[in-house]
Amino acid sequence: MKDIVIIGCGDFAREVNWIIGRINEKKPEFNVIGFVDDDVSRHGETVDGVKVLGGIEHIADLGEVYTVCAICDAKVRKEIINRISSFENVRFATIIDPTAICHETAVIGQGSILCCNTMVNIETKIGEHVAMVDRSAVGHDSVIGDYGVLFVGAIVAGKCKIGECCELGMGTNVIPGRKIGDNTIIGAGACVVNDIPGDCTAFGVPAKVKKQFGQC
Repeated sequence: MKDIVIIGCGDFAREVNWIIGRINEKKPEFNVIGFVDDDVSRHGETVDGVKVLGGIEHIADLGEVYTVCAICDAKVRKEIINRISSFENVRFATIIDPTAICHETAVIGQGSILCCNTMVNIETKIGEHVAMVDRSAVGHDSVIGDYGVLFVGAIVAGKCKIGECCELGMGTNVIPGRKIGDNTIIGAGACVVNDIPGDCTAFGVPAKVKKQFGQC
């Protein structure tokens, strides 16, 4: 089995630990050796039977190990991956729940997490270190950029292009062929019927840009 460390020790990290257990029930693959988190107050704590080993830099001292980032903030995910990518002992695990449905032509990038009842359709590309939370789905020929997060029930239709470091809130719907620029947050329950630029927050039905901000 592959030793793995989960980055983060919050609720999503607990879910990822549970998914790894579900994977192991089908076929033993990962041995979770601990969580890591920069919140010093959590160090030494036990979460769902798994110890918080220390800060993220502690990964460098563990020998050859797999890791996955279980933090649902696209900007933070990117920063963390950039921090640890230089660690020679680290490999990135791709975590796919047994209930996820992925077409054989789909490409799933390293470090990505597909939670319960997610779906990735024909000729779809999921970037690296993407998190698809429960019941989210991506239609045919769509692209999800690196570090993106699709929260519960977010649906991206066919032939869409979602940029790097984007977050699609709970229940978001993106109609076919739309584009969303890098570093953009789409609010929960929004319906994207027009292209959305990068570096902004958009929400509503139809989704409209409400705030512009700097790059992540």
